[in-house]
Amino acid sequence: KVLGLAVSAQPEGGRLALAWNANPEPDLAAYRIYRYGKLLAQSASTTHLDTGLADGTVYAYRVSAVDKAGQEGPLSDAVSGTPKDSLRPVSRITAPEKDLVIGKDSLQVTGTAADLGISGIESVTLLLRDLDSGTLTATLGQGTTAFQLALTGLQAGRSYEVGSRAQDREGNVEASPVFVPFHFAAPPGAVRGLAAQAHETGTSALLSWAPPESSPYVTGYRIYAGEDQLASIATTSFKAEGLLPGAQYSYSVGAVDKWGREGPRTAVQFTTADPGKAAAVIRNPKDGKKLWGNAVTIMAEASTETVKVVFQFRWEAGGEWRTIAEDEKTPYAVYWNISDANVSTGPYLLRAAAYDAEGRADPAPATIRVILDDANADLVEDGNPDVDPNDEHRIQQKVSKDDTEVVTTADGTQAVIPAGTVAQGEQLHIRAVPPEEAPKPNAGQALLKPANVFREFSFASGLSRFDNNVELTLPVPDADGDGVVDGTDIPVSSLKAYYFDEVRREWKPVTSTVRIGNGAASHPAAVRAAAAVLAGPASVLVSVDHFTLFGLFQEFPMQKTVGFGEVYAFPNPARPGQQPTLHIEAGAATQVKIRIYDISGEFIHGAELSGPPQTIDDGQGPQQAFEYRWDASGAGSGVYLYSVTVSQDGTGTATKVGKCSIIR
Repeated sequence: KVLGLAVSAQPEGGRLALAWNANPEPDLAAYRIYRYGKLLAQSASTTHLDTGLADGTVYAYRVSAVDKAGQEGPLSDAVSGTPKDSLRPVSRITAPEKDLVIGKDSLQVTGTAADLGISGIESVTLLLRDLDSGTLTATLGQGTTAFQLALTGLQAGRSYEVGSRAQDREGNVEASPVFVPFHFAAPPGAVRGLAAQAHETGTSALLSWAPPESSPYVTGYRIYAGEDQLASIATTSFKAEGLLPGAQYSYSVGAVDKWGREGPRTAVQFTTADPGKAAAVIRNPKDGKKLWGNAVTIMAEASTETVKVVFQFRWEAGGEWRTIAEDEKTPYAVYWNISDANVSTGPYLLRAAAYDAEGRADPAPATIRVILDDANADLVEDGNPDVDPNDEHRIQQKVSKDDTEVVTTADGTQAVIPAGTVAQGEQLHIRAVPPEEAPKPNAGQALLKPANVFREFSFASGLSRFDNNVELTLPVPDADGDGVVDGTDIPVSSLKAYYFDEVRREWKPVTSTVRIGNGAASHPAAVRAAAAVLAGPASVLVSVDHFTLFGLFQEFPMQKTVGFGEVYAFPNPARPGQQPTLHIEAGAATQVKIRIYDISGEFIHGAELSGPPQTIDDGQGPQQAFEYRWDASGAGSGVYLYSVTVSQDGTGTATKVGKCSIIR
């Protein structure tokens, strides 16, 4: 009989383990195991594992011994057992990953669960712990080896951890769930320090700001004008363009995080700059020219709103703008002393900064590039009165063969040379001739009163006549705009242009047009366009086919017949050290016979004059007159009579008498 039979349940469930004592018989062959009286199995050992059992069901067993002859001994005492699964299940979260940051209030959790026994997973419970408050909540899920559950109602800005706890069908519960931490990020905060810097042009503004505080997940910003979204950008600045000067605007900016959530918008209001309409463009010199001299003309064309132009320069490579000079009258022009020791050779930028009557400046003056070159200049201009008041103004400039050239000086003198007039590389010279150096006014057809404006034009090659007419502008000094040439009593409107005939040594008229202010002139359109740059108080335009000395005069008609005007002696009386001079106005007379007598009628002195009369201006306008100085050093004190007889080529004789006194 088998002794010591015992039954024990296996922890995984569904199995019972049987064990008994070994029988001592030497011819023992095997053991037979019975369950509820039915042969279950035969074993050569003293153990047996019964499998495939139903947990919770009672099973009864008996065992017998069998010898080698096949004889079976008595059955052991019956024992019973109940299989049961006692192993705890395990689970693992596969999503979210550890330390995930999310941007919405729900989270999908997935994972797997396994029962180490055989009963199977009954359920999986999600455990959510709020790490900020310590609150733990549980969500019961379905029983499966692969689970998926949704967490909802999460609060932004809080940290959590989620874990899973599995339970099998035997009621075994997972012992120690593993938690996975994650964070529900708060939406972006408001941007900081939003400011608008309106550009001085009035047509744009730069918005700038700092990122929101404690918002590490911001990836960009949305820009709004009112409720209209203008842009979505990644930087902390935005240029608003296409604005109207002097207008009010309101913009707002909202930060956006990686999940597309937008924080509260921050607004800014601003008014764009109102720069006015003052503007100026440098017209002389031309861009790219090489310059030198102590009086290089810098001239600008300006808008009607401009009341002042400040001319400035700086190195092309950069640096501060330095002021040359400013001008508050049209034409806006100044002299630039670039031969001064303060200015070195090399490339420079020039600009003309315009100002209106309210002091508003052009925010973005146009620039030109010039090169200061003392060795190979295109234009050399000297005669700056600030350097030497006695130095005459003169300019020499290279002239292009293929392009119409406009050569201008700051006082308004200008020459417009059509393309093809000269050979390539020719140089134009313009010189302001001092009035005392100009030939005396003598013209065969009229009496001339000079306006003291003389300009000499010449080419370096000596070319003085050309096929194409050259248009010249002679400036009229009328700074106060009263219509009278400064320093004279000559009306501007009466001015005529003359050129000096060097062969005949006399002044000859040339067709000219006086332009007062911005008035149009009867000259070709190209000339009017060029001259418009110089639109100042007044100027005279001429069109010529030759170069020489030109001047401006007031004309007075000449008498055509013989006839006396004023005839007198001066000084009268003549005192010691003085000699009396006879002033004789005789119209068109060409011969004058003078006879002087004492008071008794005795002949004292005689003289004869021939040729045309002089042009004399005693302040009353130019006149035709003869003047004869009598050397009366041998005459004593007393009253003397003079007789003047005039004629024209021996005809038209007339006589006039007078008297003069001498005091010794």
